[in-house]
Amino acid sequence: MAEWMLWGRYGGSIQLGSAPPPRLYLIPLSSSIEHEGPLAPEMGHRNRNERTLEGVTRALDRAVSGEFDGVIFPSAILSREDRHEIFSRCQSRGLKVVHQVTNEALQTEVFTGFRFALNESAEAPKTDPGVARLDELMRRLDAGDALNLVFGAKSTLRDTLFARLTRWPDQVYFTYSVRAKDPVIELLHGLQPFVRERLFFHFPYHLEFGDGHLSCREVYELTELIHSRVPGVKVRPMLGTENFDPRVDPELELEPTHTPQFQTKVSGSPLRSSTPLAVTTNAYEVSVIIPSYNNRDYLLNTIKHLARQDLPRERYEIVVVDDGSNDGSFEAVRELVMPLDGQLNFKYIFSPRLKPRKMGDANYRAGISRNLGVKNADGRIFCFLDSDILTPPGFLRDLIDKHKRYDVIQCKRLNLVRDKSDADIRFEEIDPAKDTFFTEGGYWEHFYSLKDWSKEPFFWKYTCTYGLSVPATLFKRVGWIRRGFVFYGFEDVELGYRLAKVGSRFHLNEMVTYHLFHRNERSEFHNSDYLRQMLLAKTAQIFYLGLLEPEIYFHFRGLMKEQLPLSSLLKTGARKLGLTRLERSFSSWLSARPGSDHSTNAKLVWLIVPFVAVWNWRWFIWKHIQAGKKNPYLRPAVIAIEKILRTIESLFLRMRRAPAAIAHFGNEASSRLGLWRIRVAWEALLGQAWRITVPAKRIAAFLQLWRLRVAAQWIGSHLWKLKVPLMRVYGATQRALAKIPFWKLRESAKSALQRLWRIRVMLERLYGTVMRGLAKLQLWRLRIWIERLLAQSWRLNVLGQRLLVEYAKLVGLTRRLLGWSYGRALEARTLWTTSLRPQLATILYKASYPIRKVYYFTSYQLKTRLGSNRKEPS
Repeated sequence: MAEWMLWGRYGGSIQLGSAPPPRLYLIPLSSSIEHEGPLAPEMGHRNRNERTLEGVTRALDRAVSGEFDGVIFPSAILSREDRHEIFSRCQSRGLKVVHQVTNEALQTEVFTGFRFALNESAEAPKTDPGVARLDELMRRLDAGDALNLVFGAKSTLRDTLFARLTRWPDQVYFTYSVRAKDPVIELLHGLQPFVRERLFFHFPYHLEFGDGHLSCREVYELTELIHSRVPGVKVRPMLGTENFDPRVDPELELEPTHTPQFQTKVSGSPLRSSTPLAVTTNAYEVSVIIPSYNNRDYLLNTIKHLARQDLPRERYEIVVVDDGSNDGSFEAVRELVMPLDGQLNFKYIFSPRLKPRKMGDANYRAGISRNLGVKNADGRIFCFLDSDILTPPGFLRDLIDKHKRYDVIQCKRLNLVRDKSDADIRFEEIDPAKDTFFTEGGYWEHFYSLKDWSKEPFFWKYTCTYGLSVPATLFKRVGWIRRGFVFYGFEDVELGYRLAKVGSRFHLNEMVTYHLFHRNERSEFHNSDYLRQMLLAKTAQIFYLGLLEPEIYFHFRGLMKEQLPLSSLLKTGARKLGLTRLERSFSSWLSARPGSDHSTNAKLVWLIVPFVAVWNWRWFIWKHIQAGKKNPYLRPAVIAIEKILRTIESLFLRMRRAPAAIAHFGNEASSRLGLWRIRVAWEALLGQAWRITVPAKRIAAFLQLWRLRVAAQWIGSHLWKLKVPLMRVYGATQRALAKIPFWKLRESAKSALQRLWRIRVMLERLYGTVMRGLAKLQLWRLRIWIERLLAQSWRLNVLGQRLLVEYAKLVGLTRRLLGWSYGRALEARTLWTTSLRPQLATILYKASYPIRKVYYFTSYQLKTRLGSNRKEPS
């Protein structure tokens, strides 16, 4: 079936599946959207307040700054008096308009003073506002606008509407918002072909128990079921926009338009216009974009290394995006860069924050900051670099040369140890053999050992913006960095996936950079693998639901376990048990904490490991299996355990499919064995049941069993007397619980938690003492000595081989000795003294050669290594 067409960013229309879809900017308008039905809030239609014409204009300017193809307006746009002025301003800015209308909004009876209903009967008056408003929507489609009709399982689509929408086959599409327990297969089978070809899917985030949304695993299983049972339907994410995430703070600016606070330029270089909406040409070969947050000292060193590049400075620029730092980064960078005015192309953009930032919360703006840097960059190539990366002098020159053959280039990154991560360390002073280490269990070692990056399965998963470069046209063509990643992780992997889907050529550069050591207070996950996994579990859900590709779920299924808050479980349990007062108590307690992001508390890190082990047990087992495979002694046992686990998993999958297979087998078997005869005989037997019931009724009437029924009815009529005291006891219990001051317990718990910093300080001091003690012991020397000692293990192998040879010789001699008769004993004695004993002594002497070599080597190492630490007498 041919894909349908929709206008796109390259002029005219594009064919979905052959090019990236258009990018659409959603602009919610009002705070009251009850008329749009329950689907509208989860689509992101609710605004904080009523948006004015100036507010809409500012939103349009943000859409232009991000080079969006169009804007999405909810159905409330059709009730505004200034709607024609808004449409005119969209047209003047080159923005297409999409009307996103829920099916409930089309069927509601009251919609801001008029009826928005499909009433095409002959008796309808000519001035019916519902008909007039629908006609206006049709006129907007005639003018070139598009329509996205959102529906759910409880709102049926009308055939009369389809008949009118078929006039615009290239401008109309549909979105099915899926909920748990929906009859999805039956609903899709009932859709018309016109809808199937233009159908997209919306899966809201499963964030709480009882919210009625599907988990990632359920979405994956439903997707596979649809593809196998509903021909002609492809499960695709929402067109041109991202899923609405209620965890995002409404005050968080996802599309900032800030301009440089200060900038310098090489004499003769073009200067960018002061407005971010201006269109400029590629004035430089490379634009190095660096986001930074409270990383002043490392950022200064990164800028110094970029200023030392052997590439002429008029060919590249440095763009620093300060993500709301408050550590004096602005003053320090200005003091460093301003003396280089006329010698360096540099821009410093400051993006303020409306509320304080905490590591690991829902205000992670690294991807948003990189997009802001792109808006202010004028390079032909965008090089995304972290603010704690040290680059060699030939880094940019090599990058330009490699981009003649490749599209996506990523450098190697080696992590510096804590002692070498000084704010003034230079690239030339680092020894990779001594001053670097690897993390994440060999994940990056495997990547850096690849000869051809694109030949690795799931090769896009290694995409990381610590040192990634992409041509500007390609970066904008695939849709920039997605704004929905407000937690740490996966925003760069998702970009790499989209780059791979359009056929980009990936290359792992041999150029090495150094990553300065992350302090715990600077790390998003406090340098803990388990805290990092908890953050990645959130963004993995965003990654999968934003693209709905099976390979994403297959590869990251260990991270797809939603981390649902315990409070929602308590509220759901109270609601199902009918304890409405308790449910309201939970709701009021949660609503009393506005803006709470449930961020991980550093004081309770020790509770994270058992939580992750239980909640995300698949990932926990997988992590330890991968670690065990790298141990040569444990590798065989770990591989065997992995095979057993995979076998158990396949058995569980077969068991889940067993009921359908058993039913099918049972039907086939019954038809072949003629079991219908048994059913007919059984029905005939039941037809003679009256022969038993009639005598039974006569016996019951003779025994007057009706008196028992009357007695039971009388007892049931007096059960209310027992219910009354039970209700009184329940009411007394409720009143007693209402008098208990639970708020005092909560305040006591809060005060106790606030005093836990003392334990943290004590543990940190103890940790520092232990680390200093270990550093003084110089245990790395012992490790090196043991490694060199183990390097001589080949001598033991040689010893074993020699012993086997000599053992064979000795066995042959022994057999000859036993074959001799007793009469030749004297001759054997003579042979022993003259030949065998000297030969055996020679064998033992030769065999002990490796042992003597190990002894000599060990004694020499002990004298040289341990003896070198002794101080010479003065």
